[in-house]
Amino acid sequence: MQLIHVLNYPIFPTILTISIPISEDDSKSRVENNYVRWLQASGADIISVHPWTSNEEIDYLLTKVNGILFQGNPDTINIESAYYKIAKYLFTKVIELYDSGVKMPLISIGDDVSLLSAIISEDDISIISELEYKIIEPSNLNLYKEPENTILFSEFEKEDMKALEEEHILPNNLKRFVSIKNFISDFHLSEKFDVIATSKTEDGKEYVSIAEGKKYPIIMVTFHPEYVVFETGKESTIPETLHAIYTSRFIGCHLK
Repeated sequence: MQLIHVLNYPIFPTILTISIPISEDDSKSRVENNYVRWLQASGADIISVHPWTSNEEIDYLLTKVNGILFQGNPDTINIESAYYKIAKYLFTKVIELYDSGVKMPLISIGDDVSLLSAIISEDDISIISELEYKIIEPSNLNLYKEPENTILFSEFEKEDMKALEEEHILPNNLKRFVSIKNFISDFHLSEKFDVIATSKTEDGKEYVSIAEGKKYPIIMVTFHPEYVVFETGKESTIPETLHAIYTSRFIGCHLK
């Protein structure tokens, strides 16, 4: 296997994220350590907005950052929550900025793919509760679109994309299973998003791994790339190959 150097891609963005409420009245919140360490290990910095942050303050912070991260927490999918309302505001700002000529990529990870789907589907979260919740074992990617024509992997080297297709480098996730049917028929996302890659469960079911907006720089990644760097251990099924670590860090620093 060819040795890959992480510093092939010297990209050093600052990423904005939303802190997750840890009390019912939204008076306290946190950012998961794994996301902070993952972005820092990838060569990026991170700042956060909170449930009590005003839209005016968010607008100011958006002038100081290169991209937005939705962390992927199963407790945030509530259209009445402050987290959801800020997420929806950030989503509308990404579109507004893009239409004015400013590219502000937004990446939504894990369970926040469901949150983003609800926002795009105009607050229809009824289907989310019906999605299967299960472990997805480490797997390879089945690419639906040429990497150079995507937002996320446009600067990824071809040999690295080959590894994504041939090696089982994605981490296992306990997550909502978003099948192709969910994506197209239930969430009605196929008109606005392209499926970039899928993976399969052990029983052969195909699920969406990566999707991107047809027009806007909005990315859905249904697995958790930060697990590769900071969730390993003797009993872990999370891949520890050089390609897996490299891919995780590339995603972490590519929001620019």
